[in-house]
Amino acid sequence: MGLFLPILLFAGAAAISVLAEGCGGSGHSPASAPPMPQGFPKTFLDYGDGPEPRANGYHYLLQNLESQALSSPTRRLDLQALLRNSGAGASWLQVFQDPRQVGKAKEFIRHLATHDQSKDDVSLFDVYFETKHLGEEWKEEWRDKILGWDFRLSQPERIRVLGQPLLGGGIDPKPARELLDSLAFYIGLMNPATQPASRLTPLVDFYLKQSEPPIFARYLNMTYSGFLQLGPIQQSEAFEKAVKAKFPDAATAASLFSYLSPEEAQRFIKECLRQDPKASLDLFEKVPSPIGAALNKVFDESDYFPNLAQGTPYAKRQQQIDAFLPQPDKTWIRGQVTLKKYFWPGDTEVFSLEAKKPGPTTLVFSPHFDEPNPRKVFHWLKDLPLQSGRILFLPEANRAMAAAGHTTRLMNNEFNKAFQGDRIDQIIVRRTEWLLGLCDGMIGLHDWTEHSPFFISDVVIDADGVADPSLGPVASLWLPAQVRKIQRLSHPTTLEKEMGPSEQPAAVAAAFKNGLQVPWQIADYAATRLAKLSGGSFEFSASPLARRDSRRIDNATAYMNFFLRKPAMTFEGTREEEHGQLEAQAVYALLLGFGHKIDPAFEKKLKDPNPTVEPDIYVGLPPVPPPAPSPAP
Repeated sequence: MGLFLPILLFAGAAAISVLAEGCGGSGHSPASAPPMPQGFPKTFLDYGDGPEPRANGYHYLLQNLESQALSSPTRRLDLQALLRNSGAGASWLQVFQDPRQVGKAKEFIRHLATHDQSKDDVSLFDVYFETKHLGEEWKEEWRDKILGWDFRLSQPERIRVLGQPLLGGGIDPKPARELLDSLAFYIGLMNPATQPASRLTPLVDFYLKQSEPPIFARYLNMTYSGFLQLGPIQQSEAFEKAVKAKFPDAATAASLFSYLSPEEAQRFIKECLRQDPKASLDLFEKVPSPIGAALNKVFDESDYFPNLAQGTPYAKRQQQIDAFLPQPDKTWIRGQVTLKKYFWPGDTEVFSLEAKKPGPTTLVFSPHFDEPNPRKVFHWLKDLPLQSGRILFLPEANRAMAAAGHTTRLMNNEFNKAFQGDRIDQIIVRRTEWLLGLCDGMIGLHDWTEHSPFFISDVVIDADGVADPSLGPVASLWLPAQVRKIQRLSHPTTLEKEMGPSEQPAAVAAAFKNGLQVPWQIADYAATRLAKLSGGSFEFSASPLARRDSRRIDNATAYMNFFLRKPAMTFEGTREEEHGQLEAQAVYALLLGFGHKIDPAFEKKLKDPNPTVEPDIYVGLPPVPPPAPSPAP
């Protein structure tokens, strides 16, 4: 019995509900609605038993399912018996194909990546968990009685389970064919450019037409049916052999993705990355990824992208950065500093400031459009009289997505798993990851809400919660001696953990009892410099990283500190206040901590609250206004 069947059944139930609501529950179509499909009985919408109507067909169907579920919650659902006893006898294919239900069908397809107890059977619990959106929208009381697990199956896997009876095995294929026909109908109404579920068409066609897709024979030298019999290791070996023989082009990758589950697509992408990471980076910017959030795991781009050792000669580091970045859009010679501007996808501007003398290479990264202060920092620092090293700036990552009204909040939670989707912010994260591997330090810029400005970074700890310096990032050769000798924090510090204030000092002392890791030496030095420069005082917040599933493991700072083992620090301004100048001063202090040499006369310019804006270099989108304060209780 295919576990997909009852899920599609509920799509029909949802469609009935919409019709009933549109008719006021009477079973009569609105005057503006197109005529019912032929053979669609009104008894489906107004199911009566005796003088008083009991409920419409949708509600009756839910009652019927509830009765079965509560009497035997693990029993397989007898779909045919349920249809026979629904009191209508209509063709379900016609119900699903009612053109007025396209919106509901689209909603249903978005829920195909569902929750499931087992890939091999179906229980009514599985059905109800998949249809939890019905409970959320229509407040069905039965929902809370029988939901309670969080299991997932991808869209391709569900279609495979549904289509299996069509390939033989003694299971009645009629319900599967009818429901797959219905699914094909709705997928055909979708816009491939805007609705990813339309990509399911080739997989549905495979089961309905039972014709082998030629891409598997041509590229993998096997049938699709044969591929489905392989285990994970065998699939990876097949991908490896094919990629080594010929690196895939965009058409090949797109064709394969039409038939692969998220896990299989991940195996294919990883084999491509293992063979040629740069070609893979380019390829999967062109080909939409079918992985999505269903996996929600670390993808491990850090295992495949370059990560130059801290002792790499400065010239080699710059050579690889220049080879990775596109040709500069514009170049300015400003005194002893060369300023270049590049463009990435999403109307993202990347800037480079390069001195004539070797030194550290640091990336300054601002990922969130709705945090206004980090975008202002570059107006001060574009004039930085840099005397050594190179600084790369992403002051406004992903501007196009923000300009279109989409949130960029997720961008800093995509690191080391950015191949799981093809949003523009994930593409920019991949490029940023590559760039981080070529740098030897990173500064993150953010705004916090209703909190005084502070530094935040990661502390790599062992199983006992202790942060030995040997566990943390490796210092670059450019780290100043006065930074290296700092062994004790001189600013208030809290661990980002759920513990009471009285426990914090002891926990911090325990974490750092063996000395400071490199980012904290840089941070302590920078905080002292910033206090003198700005007249304020600043605290630290430490994010403990012990495992690959730690709370902050998927942001840029953790990617640098934990996976690349290079120092990174973040400074948080206050979103509701004008902290662009303060964040510029913080970046300046951190750059000194990393070992950049900067003309000290620049500190006078950093005290000017109104930097010069040069439109031919950078303007940026206007700041997003902070949210209005909550009314007093």
